Amino acid sequence: MKIQGIYGVKVRPRSRITIESGGSFQLTMASLSSFKSLERTSLYVETKKQKILLCSLIPCTRDQQLLNFTRLEGETVTFIVKGKNTVQLSGNYISLEDELEPEPKRKKAKVDTKKNIERNKKENVGEKENIKMAKKRKDRDQQTESKRRGHAIDEKKMRIPESKRHNQAVQDEAKQVKSKVDEKVLQDERIVDDIVSILKARGEPSEEDDDEAITDVNSDTDDEYAE
Repeated sequence: MKIQGIYGVKVRPRSRITIESGGSFQLTMASLSSFKSLERTSLYVETKKQKILLCSLIPCTRDQQLLNFTRLEGETVTFIVKGKNTVQLSGNYISLEDELEPEPKRKKAKVDTKKNIERNKKENVGEKENIKMAKKRKDRDQQTESKRRGHAIDEKKMRIPESKRHNQAVQDEAKQVKSKVDEKVLQDERIVDDIVSILKARGEPSEEDDDEAITDVNSDTDDEYAE
C-alpha cells in the first residue's frame, strides 16, 4: 500500500456526506473543528450493507479520536454526524498497486531455484566439514584418554616391583638377624663346653656332676625309707 496524498472532509452537524467517486483513501483522525455545544457528537459511516459508529466526541473532554477506516476505489460510503458540532475527517489517499503486482516469471523462479540448490550444496558441504572436524576431535580425545590410561598402568606396574624390592629387603634383613642370633647361640654353647672341659680337667665337679650326685643321694634316701 502506497500513500499518495492527504485526504480531508468536513461533516456539518446533523448532516451527511456521500462519497461515490475518487480514489481509495484511509481515515486516520476525527476531530471537532468547531463546536457550538458541549453535548456529545457522534460520527457514523454507512454503506450499502450496514451503519457503523466510528467515534463519539465531547468538547473539552475528547476533541480528537484516532481512526483506522479504509474506503476502496469504487465503493460508496456515507458519513453522518449526529450532534450540534462539526467533525473534521483527515487521512491519506492510498494506492494498492503493490498488492496487485504480477507474480514473478518462471524463469526467475528457476534462477532462484538454482541459487537455492547451490546454497544447499554449500550448506551440505559445510555440514560435512563440521562432521569431519567433530570426528577428528573425538578421535583425538580418545587417543589422549588411551595415553593417559597407559601412563596410569605403567605407573602401577612400576609401583609393584618397588613393593617387591621392599619385601625382599625386609626378608634379607630378617635372615641376617636370624643368622647372627644362631651364631651367638653357637658361640655360647662352645663357651659352656669349654668351661665344662676345663673343670673336668682340674677334677672339680661341674654343674652336671652336682646334678648326678644329688640324684644319687635322693635315690639312697628313697631306698632307706623303703627298708
